[in-house]
Amino acid sequence: MRKIKSEVILSSSAVIVSICALFVSITEARLMKVQQKAILYPHLEIGPNYNGEGFQIKVKNAGTGLAVVEAFSLNIGERYFNEWEEVVVHFMGEDHNLGWDIRRESNLNQTILQPGEERRIFGIGWNDESRQLVDSLYKIDYRVQYSSILDDHWEVNKTTKYPQEIKKIDRSRPQFE
Repeated sequence: MRKIKSEVILSSSAVIVSICALFVSITEARLMKVQQKAILYPHLEIGPNYNGEGFQIKVKNAGTGLAVVEAFSLNIGERYFNEWEEVVVHFMGEDHNLGWDIRRESNLNQTILQPGEERRIFGIGWNDESRQLVDSLYKIDYRVQYSSILDDHWEVNKTTKYPQEIKKIDRSRPQFE
């Protein structure tokens, strides 16, 4: 009878130790995943910037990981824009005098932003017309959806300002080129 009890106690102890080790391993794996996400976290910030030369809209990756921009859209209500010239014409009309000599533009869609990288997506030098345009640009809504190299997805838009984690990238809206 004594032998059976000591064998049961030893085998029960081994099972309990094994379950504890399994629990510790699972907890450690979860913590490593959280740590990995934190190390590779991209955090896009988008917003206006003024200086003596003009107005710019910049996007910056203030995070610690690569940001793969997969969807970028600009709209006012149901009106989506495909390029910056459409935005300028929408607000200033076809006969505007905002030429390429004072405008700077770049594409954001399908780009990769490194940590700390800042990119101007629109810029315009100051003149009387450009001051009118800048006031109008605040009416535009934007949405940027991007991924990390771990295939986590985020969205930043005009209303949230801070990235929100999302399940998947939505490409149903017209994309800004």
